Amino acid sequence: NVHWFLQQYPEFSPGDIRDRICPELRESVVEKGCIQLLPGVHKSDGFFIARLVRNHGGNQEL
Repeated sequence: NVHWFLQQYPEFSPGDIRDRICPELRESVVEKGCIQLLPGVHKSDGFFIARLVRNHGGNQEL
């Protein structure tokens, strides 16, 4: 899970995901850097997506 990963690897933090998704899905952002898509709500399978950014060594994403 994302919270565990961030506790274990403090060099990462959640990155803003809102500017990287279409406007119709922005209400699906469940917390900073995370989006959850649900069958029956969205016309897709279920997905959980997290954007993580490395805090040092440049703006590297995982």
